[in-house]
Amino acid sequence: MPSGLVIDALGAAFALDLSRLTPLQCAAVREAWSGAVPRGAVPGVPQILPVEPGDDTSVVLARLSQRVTRAAIDRRGGDGWMLHAAAVADETGAVVVLVGGSGAGKTTAVRALGRRWAYVTDETVFIDPAGGVAPYRKPLSVVRALGAAKAQVSPDAEGLRALPPAPLRVAALVLLDRQAAPCAPTLLAEDLSDALPLLVAQSSHLADMDRPLQMIARVAHGVGGIFRLRYAEASDLEPTLERLTSAAVSHSHPLPPSAPPDGGDPSGPTSAGSLAAAAAAREPRYARAPFTDALTLGPRTAVLSAGQVTVLDGIAPAVWQAAATPATLPQLAAAAVERHGVPDDEHAVTLATRAAVATLVDAGLLCRAPGWRIRSDVAWTGARRRYVALSLEDLHAPHPVALEGTAGAIWGALAESPGIDEHTLARTVARDFAADPALIVGDVAAFLRQLADARLVELCAGEPDG
Repeated sequence: MPSGLVIDALGAAFALDLSRLTPLQCAAVREAWSGAVPRGAVPGVPQILPVEPGDDTSVVLARLSQRVTRAAIDRRGGDGWMLHAAAVADETGAVVVLVGGSGAGKTTAVRALGRRWAYVTDETVFIDPAGGVAPYRKPLSVVRALGAAKAQVSPDAEGLRALPPAPLRVAALVLLDRQAAPCAPTLLAEDLSDALPLLVAQSSHLADMDRPLQMIARVAHGVGGIFRLRYAEASDLEPTLERLTSAAVSHSHPLPPSAPPDGGDPSGPTSAGSLAAAAAAREPRYARAPFTDALTLGPRTAVLSAGQVTVLDGIAPAVWQAAATPATLPQLAAAAVERHGVPDDEHAVTLATRAAVATLVDAGLLCRAPGWRIRSDVAWTGARRRYVALSLEDLHAPHPVALEGTAGAIWGALAESPGIDEHTLARTVARDFAADPALIVGDVAAFLRQLADARLVELCAGEPDG
């Protein structure tokens, strides 16, 4: 492009349209982005990004850097795991990912390391499902003066190494923990459940990924775990990271296959239900709110919902997993007892379960399960699976509905248990007809909606706790 520049950002091609810039500004853009010019073809048609002009070239470059970053992240959203992180690579293509928010020292670290390792990025790391890394060799954003726009410095001008010929692959995940006081660099193994909140907070487009927590766990497993790096000076990091990359290469292995979302048995708390069979059918039930992904981490469970990860501990994982289908408090308590054993004080189980449910509701991970009831303006009569119902909403055109067999069983359950949820209703009907609840719950739900369309039943919120 005579008036443009094609760059590679996170494995996506962009054509920077420089037609509105002065010749000096065009030269500044080409210099700053020289490290991102692809060595070969980049898949896909380049997306054209017009570069906005301005009187201050440093401001033009700073705004362009931000715009390219946003465009690249949005374009690759859902294709892989994108981390707000810096990264360097050795000559074999092994990539060390340095995770940290703004001010964590990412750019300073890659400037110090980039003469020994190749510069991959100082902003965003893209990891594909197989563990491959797409570079984003943007200009380094360097603070020259307080209050001024960050200078956009070419990696070539900084003397940073070019990418190796080998394909890039993730080899280590490091959480930067810069200390104000002088200290020697120290690597500390970090438990994944403790690292997840930071990793999620520094990730983009997680909700667009397929099983994002599973992806994070697979990457962590594939590189031998996550490390926290405490340090004071970036110039001291090289020996520590050399040891880390040597260990990573010797212990690394292909990423394991993806697993289904780890949210417990989707068929519901069968054993808990049998232990709490005496629970009243009208008792309020709780169900899991919609979530993106979940991951079991030993005794803990991490749940990703609405872009936030919550790590559950104590009895909360058992309670949350038991609510795969709507469950009463006694059923949830029974699930906790089954997982953790029977305590000396049975009353303590109820109190602990109520507390866990309240915490999960406040976190948006559980909700009161809506139920179904017969409308108050419906007249009906019958017994033993044979009923006739009539909506009184419009008596000018009465239309009685006969309900027999399974339809009659559903109506009878609604009459006996106002507010009953679909899954409990399916279990009730399945018990009467010796069927599998999992096989009929869809039909039960569809039939309830037919009754709602006929103005005979309606959804209602669960009753308040007693």
